[in-house]
Amino acid sequence: MITSKQYEGIFSSKSDEWETPQKTFDELNKEFRFDLDPCANESNHKCEKYFSKEQDGLLQDWGGSAYSAIPHTAKNCRNGL
Repeated sequence: MITSKQYEGIFSSKSDEWETPQKTFDELNKEFRFDLDPCANESNHKCEKYFSKEQDGLLQDWGGSAYSAIPHTAKNCRNGL
């Protein structure tokens, strides 16, 4: 569960490249067994296979069980989501 302090921290950064807390990922991974992090970077990827911003993971073939904490900034939102 995200605390109010952590929640505030999400919106205080000038970057949209945040790392999912390891505990959160581990809980989800127990059920889904992820093998790809399609929206990550060298320092925050959660799976051995990942796509960086430069590779544009949203345009790649994922092919497996993917995990992603896709950035939710206005410049990255599609269809108002």
